[in-house]
Amino acid sequence: MTADDAMQLDALIQGALYSFISLTVARELGLDFSELNFDLIVHIPASQNALTSLASLQVPFTIRNMTFIHDLICLPLCGLEIILGLDWLSKYHVFLDFYERTAVIPSDSLDIKPFLSHTLYLNSVRVTLDGSDCEGYVLLAASSNDSELNLERILVVKEFPNVFPDDIPEFPPEREIEFRIELVPGIGPIFIALYQMSPLELADLRKQLDELLGKKFIHPSASPWGAPVLLVKKKDGGMRLCIDY
Repeated sequence: MTADDAMQLDALIQGALYSFISLTVARELGLDFSELNFDLIVHIPASQNALTSLASLQVPFTIRNMTFIHDLICLPLCGLEIILGLDWLSKYHVFLDFYERTAVIPSDSLDIKPFLSHTLYLNSVRVTLDGSDCEGYVLLAASSNDSELNLERILVVKEFPNVFPDDIPEFPPEREIEFRIELVPGIGPIFIALYQMSPLELADLRKQLDELLGKKFIHPSASPWGAPVLLVKKKDGGMRLCIDY
């Protein structure tokens, strides 16, 4: 290996050391920003150069029931939310099997099996730092069979389990200020046709109303105003009660 080859190899390793997060996503999540000690110019394929000096430190995120905390550099990414670089891969000893298209994250406390990714992206990110060009390649793996939302994987839910119970037994206590809608004097109720329901839907509606009445989530109303209700089928086959305001 020549000296030039060694310098290119060192540049390749340095260029892959960074992990990025979309600046738009970071703002939507309300992450805190910190100023870097240097300006970073990132060359993204099919895009213009991006200059950044912002980073979000100690960002928690979850992959396959495992929670990670990592520093992410903010970058105006298009079509990508996060890029996990070599710094994250080496920090957590992640093994990438390109032939089997799997990624293995070792864990002492969890039995994590390799997960198959049906979508693999190989993206080139070139970073300019202190006048030297570095080019790195980052593998982005997305598992297509893990789209179901699990509340136990959300970090804030794990920190406050008492705030997110499996079931709410009763209505919250009465507040000092009672919510009400003030109407313009002289305005009467507006007639809207009801939604037609089958006998099975009516039985399901009555069952849900009885459960809500039993928990005191609702109570009989004597107001001349009302709103039509309808049932919308859920993914699990059940029916969701919706009110058409």
